[in-house]
Amino acid sequence: MVRLLFIGLAIGLLQACTLLLGEESFILNDNRLIEPSAATLNQMRKMSPGAVIDEVSIQRQDGHTARGIWVKQPQSDTVIVYFAGNAMRIADSFPAVFEQFHPFHTDLVWLDHRGKGWSDGLANVENLLQDALGTYDYVKARSHKKILVHGFSLGSFIAGHIMAYRPVAGAVLEASATNVEDWIQVALPWYMRYGFKVQAVASLSQVGNDKVVVEYKGPLLLLVGEHDRTIPASLTRKLFELSRSSQKQMLIVPEGGHGHALADPDARQRYKQFLQVSHYSQLTEK
Repeated sequence: MVRLLFIGLAIGLLQACTLLLGEESFILNDNRLIEPSAATLNQMRKMSPGAVIDEVSIQRQDGHTARGIWVKQPQSDTVIVYFAGNAMRIADSFPAVFEQFHPFHTDLVWLDHRGKGWSDGLANVENLLQDALGTYDYVKARSHKKILVHGFSLGSFIAGHIMAYRPVAGAVLEASATNVEDWIQVALPWYMRYGFKVQAVASLSQVGNDKVVVEYKGPLLLLVGEHDRTIPASLTRKLFELSRSSQKQMLIVPEGGHGHALADPDARQRYKQFLQVSHYSQLTEK
C-alpha cells in the first residue's frame, strides 16, 4: 500500500502542486481469480487439528461471489470475523494467520476481499464496506455464537464499518488509523510535505475509525507494532484517546512491525483475556 502511495506521489510531483490520491492508491485488485485448491484446504486442516474447515461462498447483491473459509472449533462460543490487509490473500497468507489465531480456539471466518484471491469482482471503498455488512449478516444467520470482528490494516477500516452498523461482542483493530488523511500525513517523508498539497478523493476521506470509536461502547482492543512503518503506532494512540469505551485496551508490541503484533506472546495472552471480556459483555446495540 505504501509503495503504491509513493508512486502516486512521484507522478503528482511531475504534474502539479496538488496531488489528489484516488482509491487505486490504497486498494489493490489482483484482476485474477484463484480457485481454492484441495492441497490448500488439506494443509489448512492439518494446521487446525480437531477443527472443521468449511468453504464459504456468498453471493453479493451485484452478482459477484465472495469466497473464503469458516474454521469451526467444537468448543468455541465465539466467531471471529477477520478482515485482512490490502495485499493479503487466503491462498498464501493463511499459514501466518492460522498460527496467530489457532491458540484462541475460536471459530474464524475469513473471506478474500473482492478483486483478490478466491473472490471475484472489483474492489472499491463502497463495495468493500457493503460486502463487510453482507459477511456479518451471513455469519449471524448461521450461528448463535458471539461475533467478534478483527480488522488488520486496510481491514481495520472494514471492521470499523461493522462496528458502526451491526452489534458485535467485541472488536479488535490491528495496525489501524484514525482516517486516511491522517495516515497520509504520517506516512509521507518530511521532504514531501512542502511545496504541494496532498489530499484524498472524497470516497477515501469519508473512511476512518476516529468517528467509529467515539460512538462504539463495546469491548475494544487496539494492537500495533512499535516499529510499524506502514501505519505508525501514533495513529493507534490517537484512536485509544478518542475511544469512549469503558472496556478499551491498547497494546503497542515492542519491536513489532506491520502485521507482527500477534506473533508476540504477551499480545496473544492479552487477546485471550480480551476474548473473556467480550464473552461476558452485552452486545453493543446499534
